[in-house]
Amino acid sequence: MSPTGYNADAILLLRPQLVLADAGFDAMWASSLPSLQKYGIKVFFLKGTSAHTIKQIEEDVVVLGEVFGVPEEAQAVVGWMNKTLASLPPVKPSSVAFVVWVNPDGSFYAAGGGTFIDDEIKAAGGVNALGNYSGWGPFEPSVLLAANPQIIVLTSMGLGDNCTAVRAALSQIPGVAETAAYKSGSIYVVTGMAENAIEEPSVLSVYGVEILHEVLAGEAPHCITTQWAAKALNMTLP
Repeated sequence: MSPTGYNADAILLLRPQLVLADAGFDAMWASSLPSLQKYGIKVFFLKGTSAHTIKQIEEDVVVLGEVFGVPEEAQAVVGWMNKTLASLPPVKPSSVAFVVWVNPDGSFYAAGGGTFIDDEIKAAGGVNALGNYSGWGPFEPSVLLAANPQIIVLTSMGLGDNCTAVRAALSQIPGVAETAAYKSGSIYVVTGMAENAIEEPSVLSVYGVEILHEVLAGEAPHCITTQWAAKALNMTLP
């Protein structure tokens, strides 16, 4: 995939019978579809990154089971996902702000209401501090101050496992030190596989919910890495 779309010629060279496409990137696929269909290649769109809930991911799994003729296996995966989520013990429903980027001017991007991460926070037992705002922003600093989250979770913002640098980026938001999360030290950074499990809608999203649950329960480290998540949660598939 290039920044401007998919290379239909490269796909044709592979001679696939079926192409599974992510509906979250449907605009990129639009120009390629006529070429693929001309050669009799079927293109099937999944919700993928356009999913807003765990349930929609489960629907993708069921559909894939039907497409590949393994419906029982697909139902088993869905059952495992539901069982994993149902096994999480109750936690104090603290408010969580999930911040994905901070601009130099102090404005920021974060998971608002109706986003996939909004659903994950709820599934983990928390409350999305920015749930009254839709989409991802950008939001002004005053929004975070008014929300006054009890917990702030940050993505790596392209800084790898350098959690110290990520926390420094958070400090660019004017007034953030006055939030309940900052005052109590409830600032968490997710990196690597842990970050992907939360941000990318997939079967592994149940582990994203588990990570957020561990944060809410006060059991997660403040720098949540691939190594910690893999060991603490035994991140495997059924």
